[in-house]
Amino acid sequence: MARVADQVQLALRRIEQDERTQKHRMDALVKEATQALQHSDMVVHEHTALPLYRAQRHAHAIESRFQSTTHTAQQLYHDLNVLYEEGNRIQHSLQWCTEAIRLRTSLGALAEALERLDWDACVRHCQQASSVPEDVLHSDFVRMVVPTAMHPDAPPQLLAHLRTSLVDKMTQQFAHYANARDEAQATRFLAYFAAIHAHEQGLAAYSDFACSLLDAYGKELEERLRSPSSNPLFFGMLWTALHEYLAIFISKHQPVVDQLLGQPGHCDFMQGVWPALERVWSSLAWRILEAWRAERNVDQLVRDAQDERFTALETIRASPYTPGRIYEHHRGGGSEYLAVDALLNEMVSFSAQWSLFMQFLRRSTLPTDAAVFDGRLARAIQDTMLHVFVPLQMYALQANVQQVHMLDTPDVQSLPYASSLPDDMFFALRTVLSRSLSTSSVDVAGRIVSQAVAMVETYFVEMVVLRMDGCRRALNISRLVDGPRRAAAAREVRTTLCVYLNVLDISASYSDRILALLSQPSFLESYFAGGDANSPLATVQGIVSRLGSLSPKIRTALQFEIDELYRALVEPRLQAMLSEIFRDLNYKLNETSYGQLPEADTMTVRLRTGWDALMAGYRDQLTESNYASLFSMAVDALVRPWEQLVFQLTFTELGALRFDKDVRGVLTMLSERAPWGFRDKFLRLQQVSYVLNMDEEETDTSDAYEAGVSSGISWQLTPAEVQNVRTLRVTS
Repeated sequence: MARVADQVQLALRRIEQDERTQKHRMDALVKEATQALQHSDMVVHEHTALPLYRAQRHAHAIESRFQSTTHTAQQLYHDLNVLYEEGNRIQHSLQWCTEAIRLRTSLGALAEALERLDWDACVRHCQQASSVPEDVLHSDFVRMVVPTAMHPDAPPQLLAHLRTSLVDKMTQQFAHYANARDEAQATRFLAYFAAIHAHEQGLAAYSDFACSLLDAYGKELEERLRSPSSNPLFFGMLWTALHEYLAIFISKHQPVVDQLLGQPGHCDFMQGVWPALERVWSSLAWRILEAWRAERNVDQLVRDAQDERFTALETIRASPYTPGRIYEHHRGGGSEYLAVDALLNEMVSFSAQWSLFMQFLRRSTLPTDAAVFDGRLARAIQDTMLHVFVPLQMYALQANVQQVHMLDTPDVQSLPYASSLPDDMFFALRTVLSRSLSTSSVDVAGRIVSQAVAMVETYFVEMVVLRMDGCRRALNISRLVDGPRRAAAAREVRTTLCVYLNVLDISASYSDRILALLSQPSFLESYFAGGDANSPLATVQGIVSRLGSLSPKIRTALQFEIDELYRALVEPRLQAMLSEIFRDLNYKLNETSYGQLPEADTMTVRLRTGWDALMAGYRDQLTESNYASLFSMAVDALVRPWEQLVFQLTFTELGALRFDKDVRGVLTMLSERAPWGFRDKFLRLQQVSYVLNMDEEETDTSDAYEAGVSSGISWQLTPAEVQNVRTLRVTS
């Protein structure tokens, strides 16, 4: 430890010695640098002091030399500014003098031209006087030099007075020539208003002229309203004529007014003429509506329609079918219904012309908002359509439905059996729907379509179904014993059901046809404007599509009633026939029994005889669609028990051949009696025959299904069923 301490102390002494050596060396270097800097300052001063002094003296000399020149230049600049300002004042004064002289001359010439009615000169001088700047016109200088002994008024007042006089006289001249139907002169004076920047006065003059024409038309209208015609469309014709007159007037005069007076920054026809014109038009339209309501006794008709009770419909619903009875209930209020029908046509004219005129206004870029357009008239039209047209239209439709039922007479002489029900009902429905769409009102169309569909479902489809149900319940074939009475009841049930099944089938077709007809864009575009997804056309297309719900409901009811017909008249006889046929089926045949089996005793022959007796007449009495449904149900009733029976039998090789012959024969026989295809119903039986007739050496049981797949068969049988069928084969 002592040795280490000595070593540390020795090292510290060496470090201190090195530090003192470095410090002495640094002090020597700093001293040397300081001396070098002092020497440099002395050298710089010796070499630059004298040149700098000389340059400073030279600069002072130059400054003294140019001081006088600078003063002279500043004085000259000041004098030039004074001279420029004086020149500007002189030029401004000359300009004012020129403007004052021009104003004085123009005012005097304008006054003289007004006295001699030189309109071109008046306009020219008025333009010149009006072009004088406002600061000149209202200056004291002009007020002093322009007035004369003949015109002592201040220039602004004199110009305003002369311009007002000119505008008044131009207004008088325009009115004179416009009333005289002198288009050239009227257009000339209308252009004068724009020339003197009197656009508003020109529009006011033209507005007065337009209103005077409409007022004159209104006087003629009042004369006609005081002695209304007996024509059921009298008010509709007046309404149409009013809007056509106004549309023609706007189409003819709007371009002229906008071209002459509708310059940028000024009002056009829409802002200057239309508001006054619209007020007169609204009053005339209101007058027509009020006279129409009073003359047609609209409010009383609506109350009567709402209070009407359709007792015949209630009677038919309560007792939809009575054997031997035909409804011939007299419908009262026939003349009232005709009045309602004529009234509906008039309201269609009101709404359609209103919508058409609104489209015309939009195309003419005219306003339809509350700022310029009187929304009260629009609300009155809407209220009339929703609270008068819709109730009366639904009343008329229900009256039609009642009459359709009362006039219904089945026609069993025609084939297939027919009735007047679908033709009359769907003619009335199409008329109602077409009329509602022709109003061009989306709200009206929506309400009518929804209520009409509901009414057809309730008072037509349901009541037709009730007639068939009532017939089945009233005759109740199942409780009658075989005999003449049961046969007569069965004939009546069959006839009634066939008639009304055809009614439903034709009704479904008619509903599809009406939907296709009313959905055509060419039909709807004539009443509703399109353009985008929110346009009236797009909205009403969605409304019309609601008719698509009617056909499925009719077809659902139709299928249910066909099922009832099948269960009541076809199924009992078919089951008895099939039981007789299936009872003696035997496919366990040897060569002897196969050869002894007579051809006349085949399943096809026996089935043909029974089938023809069972389905006799249905093909002629039912529509093709209804007969196809009934035939298909009967085929299902044949195929299903036959399939079940097959899996309970055993087959020899000859028996399998006989079974294949039976399947083919039955399929051919049925195909001859039906123009439509139903082979898919026999696929399982055909595949059973295929499996039964496979050679024993061709495949074993486990490979039969795969062999069929390899042969391109689309199996309707499961692999387990194929295996079961193979087990049905026995040796003879």
